[in-house]
Amino acid sequence: MKLLESSRFEALNAALCFDSGDSKIVGRIESYSCKMTGNDKQLYKRFNAEQGVTPNDLQALSPPQSGLGLSPCQSYLSRSISGDEEGPLCDTISRRTLFYLIATLNAAFQPDYDFSDAKSHEFSKEPSMQVIWIFMLSKQYNVIKSCLSVNHQCINIYN
Repeated sequence: MKLLESSRFEALNAALCFDSGDSKIVGRIESYSCKMTGNDKQLYKRFNAEQGVTPNDLQALSPPQSGLGLSPCQSYLSRSISGDEEGPLCDTISRRTLFYLIATLNAAFQPDYDFSDAKSHEFSKEPSMQVIWIFMLSKQYNVIKSCLSVNHQCINIYN
């Protein structure tokens, strides 16, 4: 995977970075090509070396992490309602798509992090982008609220 530079994203990225007291939030939107590099090709071979699996095989994902939206099926209802042992899994990802996700994360975060051994259950599919934005804003609000509380306590100490 290779980072594709975009001046449109740079303007958005400037808006996604801000200071919140004693911490700095750095948000970025980036696009990557799906053309494999040498490292990606090696990872792809290793990823698909397991016998009896194909790139189109589906793998289960974790339930949504935001807690704000409900997945069509919850993790405890991963089997069909009929009780069929081989019922459809709710949120799934093909091995090929999982590989692209892992390779993109590696391209974005290496050399600091390596996602090569990540498994499908370590990822989740969120219901919508709006749910993700609301979740992120609520987390930021809690951080800012904590900072204000600490500042207020410090002011009271010195008064």
